[in-house]
Amino acid sequence: MKKNEKIAIAMFNMIQYYSVEPGLDELIKQGYDIDVYIPDFVPEDMTADSGYLDIYNATYDHIKDKGYNIKRKYNGEEYKVVLTPYYVKNFFDFKTKYNIKYQYGVGCKPNITMKVPDNIDYDANICYTTWEREYLQNYGMAFDVGNTKYYKFKKNPKRNGKPNLLYLPTYGSVSSILNIKAFEQLKDKYNLIIKIHHNTSYLKSEGDKLKGLEDVFDEIYEQDHKLIDLLASADFVITDNSGAIFEALSAEVPVAMFADEVDLSIGEMKAIQHKLVDMGVILSTSDPNKIIELIDKTNKPSQLKKQLDIKKELFPFSNDDLVKRFVEVIDGFVKDKYSQDYFAFHNYFKEQIKQYMKNDKEFYEQLVESANRIKYLEQLLEASNNNKRSFFKRAINKIKRIIKGKK
Repeated sequence: MKKNEKIAIAMFNMIQYYSVEPGLDELIKQGYDIDVYIPDFVPEDMTADSGYLDIYNATYDHIKDKGYNIKRKYNGEEYKVVLTPYYVKNFFDFKTKYNIKYQYGVGCKPNITMKVPDNIDYDANICYTTWEREYLQNYGMAFDVGNTKYYKFKKNPKRNGKPNLLYLPTYGSVSSILNIKAFEQLKDKYNLIIKIHHNTSYLKSEGDKLKGLEDVFDEIYEQDHKLIDLLASADFVITDNSGAIFEALSAEVPVAMFADEVDLSIGEMKAIQHKLVDMGVILSTSDPNKIIELIDKTNKPSQLKKQLDIKKELFPFSNDDLVKRFVEVIDGFVKDKYSQDYFAFHNYFKEQIKQYMKNDKEFYEQLVESANRIKYLEQLLEASNNNKRSFFKRAINKIKRIIKGKK
């Protein structure tokens, strides 16, 4: 591999690592020179004691002996291709010809993950589903590759005892984990398993959500345990507004949502899981008393067929081909197989958009500064004597006219 054909990949948790592990290993096996970046710091715009650094360190500890060339800080190296799971410039401001975003799961919170400032710098997206490819190609090239962690995935259903019910909550305000008491009614019928979101395990702000899990669940797993191993033996999955919905669909495990109704749309585009709810493919409830009914309805043959049909539409790939598809896309960038005229214009387009964004930011900052000036002058006006009141009034009205004109 030539010196100018190096690849860098950044990761921040084990979920991201597991999503690319088979593809990453195959690239290295084929002789690609790859640096793996896992930070050992949090940027100044993040709270130092938030718990994120613990996630990064735990990820590093788990894979440090696997033979990868791991770097924890960026020192200005140039790469032909850089793979990142989201905007990382506050961690690693990579120099690269091709900046590629890899989807390590289906983005169920587009109001967070699909914002223009965090995506405009990408040249391409490696997508988990066909639907994602359709809308992510607005930011550049998009490839529906699938998720390489399902390479050679096989179901391994439990043969004896109670069926396995796997609960996969997300984190933050849209998580349903605070309602775990609702699962107590299922203990007699199911072996209850929970895989905790990595942020819930480590972030200080999520601490209260870990209380009482041992009283409800028979098995508890965290980020270092492979999700595919749990899905292989799962008989049913319950989740909330989590990408786990699509992990279950991909693994052909019946799935339902236990979640409050929340608006996660961006513009006029709904979150993909809510689209499936509207289509009747995924059944959902926020009522703890309806969970048993939710499971029974989902397990009806007609409902299971809907989920199998949508799985074929979202993931029309053979598991045996996932690594090959991933490697072919990366190889295409390393060897400049894609149109250079396309990227010449794409780079021009990106820079134009960023300039407009910069101008908007400067305009916004000017408005804030002007508003602060008005507030200051109004305070002076209140404290001034009659001789100066007319002066301050004229100054305030002048600034307001300028702001109105700019708007």
